[in-house]
Amino acid sequence: MGKDVYCNKCCGEIEYKSQLVIVQEGIIGVAVYHEGCYARTSKGLIGFIMSKPLDSVQGILTLIVSNIIFITILFMSIKENEFIPLNILILFIAFYSNFHYFLRWYYYTRHLK
Repeated sequence: MGKDVYCNKCCGEIEYKSQLVIVQEGIIGVAVYHEGCYARTSKGLIGFIMSKPLDSVQGILTLIVSNIIFITILFMSIKENEFIPLNILILFIAFYSNFHYFLRWYYYTRHLK
């Protein structure tokens, strides 16, 4: 298919999309886990700090709600014809929230069966 995708916990190869769990790591990075490795990792202290999987229902709903909020604020500030730096900041935040989903697909999901 393409490049190999390896788990950050056990370093084993992930072959199928159904085994894949992708988690936001830090500000820009993403971490890749097997389903079982993520379950073991999320039980410890690091699981408390670690964010939720990007491809879960909660992750997708968070993306949709945040985009609706940002677009609403953007249109409200455009209507006032002021706050141009605020408009740029809102567009940047909306782009950033979608960026991890693009990274997930481009680097990992498209290479798996």
